Amino acid sequence: PPWAPPSPRPPPPRPPPPYGPNSPPFPSFPGFVGGFGRKLLDSGAWSGPVEVGPNLIIVEVFSANRAMSLSYYVHVIRRSPPSGSWLTEFRIVPETGPCCPNLSPGFRRDTSAYDAAVPGAVSRAALFFQVPAGCSSVAVFVGEQVDRLISFDSASSGTSRYWNLDMGTQTQFRIVVTAEDTISSWVYLLNLTRHFPPPSPPSPPPPVP
Repeated sequence: PPWAPPSPRPPPPRPPPPYGPNSPPFPSFPGFVGGFGRKLLDSGAWSGPVEVGPNLIIVEVFSANRAMSLSYYVHVIRRSPPSGSWLTEFRIVPETGPCCPNLSPGFRRDTSAYDAAVPGAVSRAALFFQVPAGCSSVAVFVGEQVDRLISFDSASSGTSRYWNLDMGTQTQFRIVVTAEDTISSWVYLLNLTRHFPPPSPPSPPPPVP
């Protein structure tokens, strides 16, 4: 006949097994791993932690009698934090006088704010940077104006221009380090104070006649 008999309907899917530690793992695909375990979440609830690397989230929707279901697969890849958004070394270089003023606190790549001071004899200073591989640029701002943009192709170092330091005032530098993905960045703040020179010693009294 020109028509074929209808194919028999497949049996309805079996309801999922109970949620619990002994439940079977989520299905996975090449390049992806199971994500959050067999845990039932209410709508709007937070999932488990997203691990670095590929994660698989499955959203299963069931009919009222649980005879039918539909699954949605969401692949989430969490990137490793790029190492290029940090400084590995940072110091102040006075144009004249001894090098280099101490930072307070001492430099750590994950510490954001620093204070330092130079004696009154130092009227200009620059900033020296050491960066790891994966760093794209270091931008230095004084106020809202960018004074220097240092670009890197690999692990390297660079020195900014020299800035004038006003006597008895504090100059704030904002250093923005950007990784090669041009998205990840870290900001360091430096408050640099130029002290007044020490007072001159008093003149000796005139000799007694």
